[in-house]
Amino acid sequence: MSQLFCFPFSDETGIVGEVTAADEDEDSILKYSISTIEARDENGETVTGGFTSQFNLDEDTGVITVNEPLDREVVETFRMTVSVTDTNATDIQRVEVEVVIRVLDVNDESPVITLPDNATVAENSFVGTVVTTGIMAEDKDKGPNGSVRYSLDDDAGGLFRIDEKDGTLTVSGNIDREMNATLKIIVRASDQGTNPQSSTADFWILVRDVNDNPPKFNDTVYFVELEENADVDTVVIVVTATDRDVDHGKIVYTLQGDTEDWFKINDSGVITVANQPDRETYALVVLTVVAQDTGDRNGDTLVNITILDQNDNSPEFTSPFPEQVTVSENTDADVTIAMVVATDPDQGEAGKVTYHLLSYSQSELFGLNATSGEVYTTMSLEKQNGSYLLGIEARDGGVVPPPLGYTIENMTIYIDDASNDRPYITYPESGNKSGI
Repeated sequence: MSQLFCFPFSDETGIVGEVTAADEDEDSILKYSISTIEARDENGETVTGGFTSQFNLDEDTGVITVNEPLDREVVETFRMTVSVTDTNATDIQRVEVEVVIRVLDVNDESPVITLPDNATVAENSFVGTVVTTGIMAEDKDKGPNGSVRYSLDDDAGGLFRIDEKDGTLTVSGNIDREMNATLKIIVRASDQGTNPQSSTADFWILVRDVNDNPPKFNDTVYFVELEENADVDTVVIVVTATDRDVDHGKIVYTLQGDTEDWFKINDSGVITVANQPDRETYALVVLTVVAQDTGDRNGDTLVNITILDQNDNSPEFTSPFPEQVTVSENTDADVTIAMVVATDPDQGEAGKVTYHLLSYSQSELFGLNATSGEVYTTMSLEKQNGSYLLGIEARDGGVVPPPLGYTIENMTIYIDDASNDRPYITYPESGNKSGI
């Protein structure tokens, strides 16, 4: 049997709970001890290290207390085996109980802000122009304690605003490079805990100069969708600009951006595919289209290209894959003996992984949970021995013919022989006058 205790990790010497046991013998002396402790993080991954010193188990009362502060960001769950032994018994009499201790989160972490290396914005940019989507913050706490909201302590005199949810920085006023070539804002990231934690960071923005009569586009921002792996020369969008200057009205277009090599633009403003885009590399491409006239005056616009997903990736098992698993023949039915995990970077059903046993798998002793990837016993392994080969397939939910859409690994399970014969009591023959 198991018992679950929950407590905030800040309790440095608090009582976790009490394990109690009873013995019908009048002269029994029960002693409690911790046999094993296993620690796992919030993702269920095993955390190595010595944790015995963090807990104390009173050998006489069975009361479990905390000796040292607990950190939920390191270990979220402790699973310990508590043994109760009758030390006054002639033969060893012992029982074990499993205790699960879950460390509750407290708001002890401040958000950590990550800023892009640089950002530029053109003077006279329209209100709402995206300056950067690269402002991010992470808080290791959970729930509201780890939910981050953004704000600006200094918005450079009302020139910028930040989206409180995703940190997108946009223009909110008239930017004039002749007044300020660079602008500083102060970004604040705050969590939503009862006692909020926050942090700030200074961010400098370079103001790009624009000539008096630059070419102007019909729109300040364009939005378009494009399938990943689109063929070269596929037309993405047409953007056009006009120039009020009569003598310098011929416009040459160029592209700027981290993924500009994916696209090309001709003299008519037609943007086409130059190299096949990959959504797993960039799901959103932001291109700056620059229009320059013969007088070296230019204007620009943003083209936001959303790359639509295709099922072009197969699931991959995470390393290490449990190729060999050893299990005792004393294992009962419905016991998890291994777990496999595979990931697929595609979106939606194309990235949803399920697990299947292949037909060449050698035994009906084992099953595989299609959703969780748990390998489990379908029946008791008593009297079983030898090795068994399982073919395990991770398959995504997309509609793609082989070889995409699935991956296969083999697992060999070895059953260790163990003594299954238990002691039994021999009762007196009939007619025996002895009493208890």
